[in-house]
Amino acid sequence: LTLFTGFTPGDTVPIQINRADQILEISWMLPGWNRAEFQDRIWDVLIQAYLFWVSGFFTILFVRPKDARWRAMIAFFFMTALWVAAGSISGWHIWGSAIFMRSIIWLCVPLYLRFHWMLPKPFFKLPPVIVVAMYTISAIFAILQVFQVIPASAYFGGFLFAVFGSLILLIAHFIFQKEYRRDISIVLGVSGV
Repeated sequence: LTLFTGFTPGDTVPIQINRADQILEISWMLPGWNRAEFQDRIWDVLIQAYLFWVSGFFTILFVRPKDARWRAMIAFFFMTALWVAAGSISGWHIWGSAIFMRSIIWLCVPLYLRFHWMLPKPFFKLPPVIVVAMYTISAIFAILQVFQVIPASAYFGGFLFAVFGSLILLIAHFIFQKEYRRDISIVLGVSGV
């Protein structure tokens, strides 16, 4: 959607704002292509999405054994790549990217928790009913987000639950699985703990 037709980048656009029954006119310069913004978008966001995507691809090719942990790792990388890529354009709501990003984050909640439950070694096998319940609840929230039944900001709750739940699981692995402390300390260090 072009908001200001007839203007080119660098033109001054008069904008009228109605605030408390008072009309205010603001002159705004229509921005054009900006090298710094372009580089920020490419290097800060899109590269991250591609790195996650490539990591998922390399996991498919090179990580063994091909078990539940392998599948969880692949899903972790690809789903993270999707929400990071969608998040990079979600501020403009291009192609429904904001709604897509929010629903993908809801789907990532059980995936992230299960991934961190299983790696480096599961505490114990989760009963299938718990796994199915986690994914079902997450899918319901994702669908509610798609149809905008819940507030747009509700996905923050899911995101925080996934992040802090994963962090708690990593710390639990560090405490209870002494043989993996060195490996887990690297992951904790990278996550900023």
